[in-house]
Amino acid sequence: MNNAARNFDRLTYIDTLKEAGIDEGSARAHANALDAAMRDGLATKQDMQTIDKAFVSVERRFMSIDQRFTSIDQRFETIDAKMDVLDAKINALDQKFETKFDVLDHKIDRVEMTLRAEIKTSEATVRAEIAQSANRTVIWLGGTMIALSGIVLAVVKLAP
Repeated sequence: MNNAARNFDRLTYIDTLKEAGIDEGSARAHANALDAAMRDGLATKQDMQTIDKAFVSVERRFMSIDQRFTSIDQRFETIDAKMDVLDAKINALDQKFETKFDVLDHKIDRVEMTLRAEIKTSEATVRAEIAQSANRTVIWLGGTMIALSGIVLAVVKLAP
């Protein structure tokens, strides 16, 4: 039973209602209902102080949680800043590699052109040497045939 219910004087309340013109049965019913409501439904000063202390405790916990979130937010901001620096470094390296790859592509193109020119020159030289060797072979074969023909004629004339 709370203090408000202990301090409620049912008889004085009933008398007050009767003086106002309410019959005794209705006055008693009102007094009983009010007594029951006050016994279970009203908060005392002590109840309110307990609730206030609980709210202060909860508020402190929320403040602690807010501080933790603030700390976490600061950590994320630091991480974001570091990620931005890393992104910038990666982009700079990417640009460096692109430049170096472009230079290498240009050098490879020049080497390829030089090799193609050298191959064409070598091919022309080999073809000329093959043609020259073919001409020498034909001349040699012709000379060999003439010499063999002379030998055959000499053998035929000398033969008894």
